Amino acid sequence: MLVNKYGSQGFTVLGYPCNQFGGQEPGDGIEILHCVQCVRPGNNFNPLFPLTAKIDVNGITEDSTWKAVKQVCPSTWNGNSSDVAWNFETILFGRNGIPYRRYATEVDPATMAGDIEYLLNQAY
Repeated sequence: MLVNKYGSQGFTVLGYPCNQFGGQEPGDGIEILHCVQCVRPGNNFNPLFPLTAKIDVNGITEDSTWKAVKQVCPSTWNGNSSDVAWNFETILFGRNGIPYRRYATEVDPATMAGDIEYLLNQAY
């Protein structure tokens, strides 16, 4: 896992639960963690990263962080919008807090290792 490999170098992950995609995240707080542990991915999975409170990433009620990120990083899909297209879309930030790249849901996080190493080696 990327957190195990790069965590000692300052890399971290934040999980932002959102229920705007097919109602797949209806719970709150502890319910979301239990879902991760027991259902998806299940098998007593315990994330090595914090999960924030549930937020909206699109629309009039979108979280201000995601609104700013979407202005910097182009959409990962071919729609006419910068909206997040589906769950598990990923944004990689540099040490300076500036969004670096946005990855589509289907991108395997392991393929981000080169970008992570690049950003970890940047002097800010």
